[in-house]
Amino acid sequence: KPIGVPTAVVRRPRDCTMCRECIRDTDKHSFGKSIELRRKADHFIFSVESSGCIAPERIVREAIGVLGEKAKKFQMLVTEYENKI
Repeated sequence: KPIGVPTAVVRRPRDCTMCRECIRDTDKHSFGKSIELRRKADHFIFSVESSGCIAPERIVREAIGVLGEKAKKFQMLVTEYENKI
């Protein structure tokens, strides 16, 4: 963004659903060319819901374990692929 140019920023980014409504031209407004809609490449929101049977902390720990195992498997597949090239 250029220095000195007024800029608006989403007040509560977690409430933004990326619906793109803000950049759509309508009879009421035409902000499309003035708004830049983008996501942070290295950012994601991880939310956990529990009915109460299992503590959210336990769910997160177990999910991290599953994710770690999947990452190891993916790394193994990448290494196998690279070795075939």
